[in-house]
Amino acid sequence: MEHWICVELSKLGVDVTEENARYIIAMEGDQDMEDYLFDLLDKSDPKEGAGVCLFCGNLVCSKEQQKILSEGTKRSEKLHQTLMKDSDKVLQQINNQILQISKNSASYAESEEFSKAIEYKNRLLDYDKTSVKRTHVIDDDADYFSSDSQWLSKSEREALERCEEELRQIRFQSRREVKVTFDFAGRRILDANENNAFSLNNMYEDQKTAALEAKQIALIDTKDDNFLPRDLVNPAVNMHVPQV
Repeated sequence: MEHWICVELSKLGVDVTEENARYIIAMEGDQDMEDYLFDLLDKSDPKEGAGVCLFCGNLVCSKEQQKILSEGTKRSEKLHQTLMKDSDKVLQQINNQILQISKNSASYAESEEFSKAIEYKNRLLDYDKTSVKRTHVIDDDADYFSSDSQWLSKSEREALERCEEELRQIRFQSRREVKVTFDFAGRRILDANENNAFSLNNMYEDQKTAALEAKQIALIDTKDDNFLPRDLVNPAVNMHVPQV
């Protein structure tokens, strides 16, 4: 495509590079293309010779010819006819060239490489547009463990506050109301909430143990010199007998 544009423009006496051709292909409007070709052809200083312009179709002539044409004589009329004799052919050639360039540009726009380039451009623009959103950190931990999370609705926040208050009351209530039982006979300290050691069954067992100990003491010979206080053992005490 670039090579074809360079060849066609060289026929008009314009030396262009492939970079100029790529720039022409990238143009979207006809006016931009026309202005750019005006600069290439140097319209302010025409050098293509007298006659109809091969690009715009206007009459191109030297200052001397312009002076003759402005006289309004037969000489000027004859000169005008001479200069404009190939105008229709030139205009048709210009239209054909513009049409060919438009077709080639359209075919390039429909090519796979062009589609990939447009897709890549759109993806970069989308990344730039959503960069703040994609790099924003959301702390999900606050959603589950904080009642003042900004993501909670009013009803959800109130329900969570009530739940936290109930849990707080249960936790501190268990600390305030601690009941313990002192078992002096068995040398134990029991937590009444965990193990109710002073149930009726336990009291009955303790009474049986105390009665058995009393019978054992009554049978002991008080005259025995080998008798020591450590022989009095409470079977309910889970510890070694202290040495005297």
